Amino acid sequence: MCTRIATIALLALVIRFLFVRHPVVKKVKGVSPRLTAVAALGLPSLLALLPRSDLSPLTAGLSSGLALLGLIASIVTIQFLGRSFSVTPQARKVVTEGPYRIVRHPLYLAELVVTIGVMWRFEQPWPLIILAVTIGVQLLRMRFEERILLETFPGYREYAERTARLVPGFY
Repeated sequence: MCTRIATIALLALVIRFLFVRHPVVKKVKGVSPRLTAVAALGLPSLLALLPRSDLSPLTAGLSSGLALLGLIASIVTIQFLGRSFSVTPQARKVVTEGPYRIVRHPLYLAELVVTIGVMWRFEQPWPLIILAVTIGVQLLRMRFEERILLETFPGYREYAERTARLVPGFY
């Protein structure tokens, strides 16, 4: 029940910020960045097509807890991102507050946490393959996004040098 409420809250925020965004300063050219963004969002949805696993109560609880943690992190992150939110790589405004002080892509990290939580609910190995491909696509998406931000905002380079991309102390 909590994950459903969090999912509805997250979708409401996404819809809200899609309609009240800062104007685009610059967009990435080409179809690859757009396809990457769509793939990153759509790949985890493939999990719903897979057969479910019979989970122990502990595994089910851990799966739900991890998915809920990722959803809550997504909600908090989108609140900080606010009117700079976009799905495809676009330069609107650089956000460096809240979770963006810790990593440059906290929303992508939160999405991966949700995906990891949800994937345990389905029979393996396909969910692991979907997760691996999703991670690869998200890494590519980050590169497209960072490229446009570096080209558009001179201060982004300094921010990127002092802030981890996805996992502090690791990457």
